[in-house]
Amino acid sequence: MFIQLTRTDGSPVWLNASFVVTVEPSRGGGSIVVPIGDGLDYEVKETPEAVLAVLDGAPPAKVVPVPPPKTLTPRPDDVSPDVNPADCDKAAMPEAAPSASKKPRKTKSSTVKKDAIAGAEKVEEPKPATKRKRSVAKKQPEKAALPEDFRKIVDGLKARKCRTVKRLRNAMKSFHGKSDVEEMDRIIEEMVNIGIILVEPDGHVKWVEQVT
Repeated sequence: MFIQLTRTDGSPVWLNASFVVTVEPSRGGGSIVVPIGDGLDYEVKETPEAVLAVLDGAPPAKVVPVPPPKTLTPRPDDVSPDVNPADCDKAAMPEAAPSASKKPRKTKSSTVKKDAIAGAEKVEEPKPATKRKRSVAKKQPEKAALPEDFRKIVDGLKARKCRTVKRLRNAMKSFHGKSDVEEMDRIIEEMVNIGIILVEPDGHVKWVEQVT
């Protein structure tokens, strides 16, 4: 079941009544309708009471159960051999290799050479002086400038009060013609820095009411 509403610019919009989850009043008059699934908020001229009257009697959304896949392979049984190491035939086990830790026999000539080396004076050559390199601080990249219509975009987003970062981007794309994701993220970051919104780790946006 679809209902027809009117956008603030006078163009019509049709929404599936079964998927409308939120209807709230707009600051400029009319209301904001939030359907589930497309990630957009629709600002329409109709009042919340008029929208709710149109939604009255809409059938609930159907939830189709999804059966589990049939291609899962069954877990194999234990295939390890039931063999006890104590039952193995000792004759079949390989013999241990002879130990290689036996020291070679010392000769008289090797002992004389070691004594001569131990008695010699060890002279260390002076190490050449190394020049100390000056640490040069890396130049930090400059941040890109905000768009000229930043304040206009902020006012439009405040009027719509999008509840997630995704909806903020969608609103900037639909109503302000923005397509560069990095530019939209800079706008959102600046809104956080000046205290207009708070962004939670899960992407939920909280508007700070006292900021004008």
